[in-house]
Amino acid sequence: MEFGPGRNLLWKVVVPPGKSSPILTERFVLLTAYRGKQRIVLCLERATGKLLWQRSQEAIGTVRTHPLNDPASPTPVTDGRNIYAFFPDFGLVSYQLVDGKERWKIPLGPFLTMHGVSASPVTADGKVVLLIDQTKGSYLAAFDSESGKRVWKTERPDVVGGYSSPVVYRTDTGAEQILVFSGRELAAYSAGSGQKLWGMGGLGYQPHTLPVIGNGLIYVNAFGSGEVFSGQQAFQSLDKNGDGRITPEEWTEDWKVAALAWDQNRDGAMDKAEWQQFAQRTQGSESSLTAVRIGASDDHYQIGEAWRYTKSLPLIASPLFYDGVVYLVKDGGVLTALESMTGRVLKQGRLTGAMDRYFASPVAGDGKVFVVSEGCKVSVLAAAAGSWEILAVNDLGESCYSTPALGQGRVFVRTLGHLYAFGK
Repeated sequence: MEFGPGRNLLWKVVVPPGKSSPILTERFVLLTAYRGKQRIVLCLERATGKLLWQRSQEAIGTVRTHPLNDPASPTPVTDGRNIYAFFPDFGLVSYQLVDGKERWKIPLGPFLTMHGVSASPVTADGKVVLLIDQTKGSYLAAFDSESGKRVWKTERPDVVGGYSSPVVYRTDTGAEQILVFSGRELAAYSAGSGQKLWGMGGLGYQPHTLPVIGNGLIYVNAFGSGEVFSGQQAFQSLDKNGDGRITPEEWTEDWKVAALAWDQNRDGAMDKAEWQQFAQRTQGSESSLTAVRIGASDDHYQIGEAWRYTKSLPLIASPLFYDGVVYLVKDGGVLTALESMTGRVLKQGRLTGAMDRYFASPVAGDGKVFVVSEGCKVSVLAAAAGSWEILAVNDLGESCYSTPALGQGRVFVRTLGHLYAFGK
């Protein structure tokens, strides 16, 4: 499928900046954005791109962010009647889809994080569930979708940072669980009560990607840290004068938040014992894509590793499960197709014409896989049992960090300045 500014373009509209992804209902395209201190939710007509309504809230705090993060990184969620949007420097807000009427808002924060909070909310069991994995004080919380009132909050004291969004997992009995992938562990929580049901450790330290479900397995991707990242070598590199303490003058910007959070005795510095506590929480295993198998008998969960793949892994883009195949896109345009039940490599190669960095996750439909690079080169692949072939590489000539949305034969692509709808 070939498309671009002058080909198969149905409509194109200017939108404010934001790295969240567009979401769809039958009638609407929804997205979040920011402009100055304003945190914006937009509703557009899906057929024409016409702006139906726009609402905003003013930021009430500040959140430290990575340069690749921004105030509108989390993607909103809808239940078909309402939209729920999370802004890290504001909180949660809900609007009616039909007219944009504000239903409720819940201020949240401040958050203690090195690179920003980017997890997107999900809906389950009549609740809006939000994951806050931060340097210290991580938690999972659920809010009643009708009133915004917090229903439950589960503390996660062993979690130090994380950038993965939760995913709703429905069991064979229809029960809804919240899958959470954090440093070193994949865990599931009851959507009804917030109780932790099971967990599997031995995974990478820092996940950026979503857990992906397919063929009865859960696929999780993360990179490991190792001793150099969080051990004594890192402490010694920060302790410039060798006095066994990291003082404010010695903190780098990347480590400043961690030092503040783990200064247990509040003397204004991190000593070796405090650093060791931080290091023990952050060290992980090797980088890997791991397929996790879940079984249950007599109310006892049986969790195990089905297979593990350790090469050509994505950094930010989540894996894609489609038609029995797991697709991975790595920076440089390396695309790998794996047999979902075994991890066997079906095909690996370069996306010729799109050897770029990748932040958007691949999506699929109608026998095609769509992969969008940072430079907004949209590769369209024919996906036949994992033996993919490039059909077209469409260059939109902008920057793109958002995952595209597919629906009713149309492709919706959000760049830093525009929202496009392509189709025949």
